[in-house]
Amino acid sequence: MGTNINQVLKELCQDLGYKKKGYLFYKQLTSEVSSTVGFNIASGQTITHRSVAPQIGVRYETVERLLIEVVDEDWCKGFSSTISSPIGYLMPENKWIEWDFDKYCENVIPFVENLSAAIQKYAVTYYEEFASLDKIISFLEGLKFGSANYDLFIRLPIMHYLTGDKSKGMEFINNVIMNYPEDYLFTEKYISNFEKL
Repeated sequence: MGTNINQVLKELCQDLGYKKKGYLFYKQLTSEVSSTVGFNIASGQTITHRSVAPQIGVRYETVERLLIEVVDEDWCKGFSSTISSPIGYLMPENKWIEWDFDKYCENVIPFVENLSAAIQKYAVTYYEEFASLDKIISFLEGLKFGSANYDLFIRLPIMHYLTGDKSKGMEFINNVIMNYPEDYLFTEKYISNFEKL
């Protein structure tokens, strides 16, 4: 381990069995599902002090492949989580939590051990919470509509389709268009491609 924050995080994830792809680290759990970890790295008051906030997620390969097909835009073609959360909101504190990382500290072992233990624990918890598309759908249907959830809501009709209820996906699309016409969440291209599924 060294003092380069990106290298430290890469080695930490490799030790936990994660591989890097794009901006995320992933661990294949089944042929369909991966556990994902991403990191928000923020500089503090000085360049020598940084903090790290992990983002824990789950990726469903079928959902992400269909998302690319239905949206048909470059922005969705990167490797991403189907659903994710900052780790602090999964912990008992239920708030944004960062791990301090001093670029010039001589010993990063306590930082790594603490962060590694948190990722191990809450990645498992998160996977168990969202171990099926039905569980994710149920969670999404309880969320309020808003820009913070756009990435999730754009996947919801696809999940309905994959669980055998395309009409419920169309119903959600139509409700969004009727109730939030200024938001442009679902484009004509999205709707047309979804209808072709």
